[in-house]
Amino acid sequence: MCQPTDAPVTKVQHGAEPQTKKENEALRQGTLYGSLSLALIIAGFSLTMPHLQSRRDALQCDSLCYGSMTSARSALSLVGGFFISRLSDRDTSFVARTIGRGSGRRACLYIGTVASIIGLMIGGATFSIAGMYLSMVPGALFQQNFSVLKALLADLHDEASSSTGARAGSVGKLGMSVGLAFMFGPIMGATLIKTFEHAVALAIVLTALSMVLVAKLPSTTSTKAPANTKKTGILSFLDIKAARTPAAMFLMSIKVCMALAFHVYMTIWTVSLKQRFDFGPKDHGFFMSFIGLTYALAQGVVAKRVVKPLGPAGRIRVIQLCCIALGLGRYFAFHTQSLLVVYVIFAGIITSLGVLNTILTADTASLASPDEVGGLYGVLESVESVAGICGPIAGGSLALIDPIGAPLAAVVGLYFVVFMLVSFGYDRLIIRGKSAHKKTV
Repeated sequence: MCQPTDAPVTKVQHGAEPQTKKENEALRQGTLYGSLSLALIIAGFSLTMPHLQSRRDALQCDSLCYGSMTSARSALSLVGGFFISRLSDRDTSFVARTIGRGSGRRACLYIGTVASIIGLMIGGATFSIAGMYLSMVPGALFQQNFSVLKALLADLHDEASSSTGARAGSVGKLGMSVGLAFMFGPIMGATLIKTFEHAVALAIVLTALSMVLVAKLPSTTSTKAPANTKKTGILSFLDIKAARTPAAMFLMSIKVCMALAFHVYMTIWTVSLKQRFDFGPKDHGFFMSFIGLTYALAQGVVAKRVVKPLGPAGRIRVIQLCCIALGLGRYFAFHTQSLLVVYVIFAGIITSLGVLNTILTADTASLASPDEVGGLYGVLESVESVAGICGPIAGGSLALIDPIGAPLAAVVGLYFVVFMLVSFGYDRLIIRGKSAHKKTV
């Protein structure tokens, strides 16, 4: 019986070798410039993070205030994630033709960088809680560059007929750029930059440089035509067939469970660090930098080396091991009284998370056609935003039942659900579904 394979199909024809070299060079440039662009825009934002916390303290923004901001950001990202990612699928739209030189992906990347600059300018010009709310609106709605870049790399990989291992490598580099930016940004913001205004000015410069790199991104040669010719206008824009498939619903379930587990855990984690180890701002900054470095290495180095030599069955085993590490790791990290043990456990947790996200992202790219892959990524991001709204509420409600036991049980239980979903559905819905999609394209 034939088994699904991830090996790229080689088409031998006259002039194929130069064309392959051209496509591989475009993929290399897209990965390089996309990763650098994303790193700059994230680094710019992370520079302001230490000073934002000081501003919230000065404005007496308590936990309820901060929680409402987080929920508002998630709600805005819920809308913006879908809208921008879907807009990036349209190369023939007015926005693509006027801003992106015929590329919907490039146009949406420009929109994201401009939105970030506007948000920074609002934040730098105001000193109020209302100003903090206003400053996050443009970025939360329109800065969806990570999802758009994943869709762009998926287009380039399709043209190069890349394997899953190659897809995981480029997606891992995007994740690595984010991790490194989050590692260096807060440290530089806390140690080298003295005021919020200076941090905002430097962040604007970095974001503008990000826009320059967006201009250097290669364009895909394939034309993304609307998949649904029976619907026009807004109906065609909103309709994403790939998001209604069993495979997409399956991935949404996994994403929701993982995001809920994270947000429920965070309701008790930061408090426990203060109680057990008397964590202060510098301790949190060092811990976040450690997480950023670990995540960067997980996606940029570990994931590719783990995924590339494995077949579909091997990837499923890796996902199962990651689920076990994420669930049990969080439980033991919460109960240990040794800070060194916390760091060791979280090294495993973050590495598992990086590898798991890389595999899911690489497999997602093959489940949709080029005119819908951006929208599919946007839907998955929006689903996680819903969890970002509901997760803290669920965590607080569970804490009323049992301050520690109930939230931890929920976290472990959610990862057990993911483990079972992967065990009984990943091969049938994702691996074989991906092979079936390739046959129909």
